[in-house]
Amino acid sequence: MEPGEPDRRATTSSDAQAWDWLRQGLRWRLQRLLGAIAKGSPPHRTPSPYVLPEGGYDAQRYWGDRHRRYRHSFRGVGDASKSEEQNLHEYVAAVGTIAELLAEVSFNPTGKSCLDIGCGNGFWTGILKAWGISAYTGVDITDALFDLLRNRFPDFRFISGSLPALPLEPGYQLITMIDVTQHITDDTELSRILEHVRALLAPDGVFVVTFWNQSRPQEQFYETFRPFAFYTASLEGLAHTAPRPFRDKFVAAFHNPRRRPEALRIEPLPAASILRVAEQVLAA
Repeated sequence: MEPGEPDRRATTSSDAQAWDWLRQGLRWRLQRLLGAIAKGSPPHRTPSPYVLPEGGYDAQRYWGDRHRRYRHSFRGVGDASKSEEQNLHEYVAAVGTIAELLAEVSFNPTGKSCLDIGCGNGFWTGILKAWGISAYTGVDITDALFDLLRNRFPDFRFISGSLPALPLEPGYQLITMIDVTQHITDDTELSRILEHVRALLAPDGVFVVTFWNQSRPQEQFYETFRPFAFYTASLEGLAHTAPRPFRDKFVAAFHNPRRRPEALRIEPLPAASILRVAEQVLAA
């Protein structure tokens, strides 16, 4: 574990854990404040035409161009510095992690409604369909890949834009936000989005979200590192699992503390089924 990186071991909801997350959050905010004072602006290691003069970046333009460049490739939605094979291997392995997380909170996707924030190339769309999701809405900041997605999933709904501005009705039983939050670089905006997620979630619903869980300076103009304390504070009042490793990040599930566990448990997808979904993405 690197110096300053939060402990990755499983934790409980004890007072000691709560204080630890609070300390992490305060330390992270102090580091960002001192960095801004020292440099006069958020640190951007790589100059880019996507960076806005007032700070932040043009997410719609950046991801639109990136998706048009890579199309269905896993490098476009994953790590472009890695090979297609490496990215594919990580995505396939990540399916098991999500299955374990949903089993931990006793949630079965079969027959449920889902809001998938950051649907990308449709890999998770295919996985959720294989798990039996009956009503699916995919949201992305850009519609650059919607021609591929609508061709593959004619019965599913796809909308582009910023989440709070979209015409969505509350009541989603599953909301997923996978490999997205680090790309929302403004803290206020992400807090507003998480509050909107809370409003859209059904009383018996589950919200699955990935995050860095690290408090170190920003290294890319399109990524911001935040500790788990940021998410627990933004979603205060919801119960949650402990963070568990997910690819190069972490993942946790949030839900209403009065939610009743389901008797029917999620069935893990066979490796062949996961690979079939990945092949369909690459063949799109």
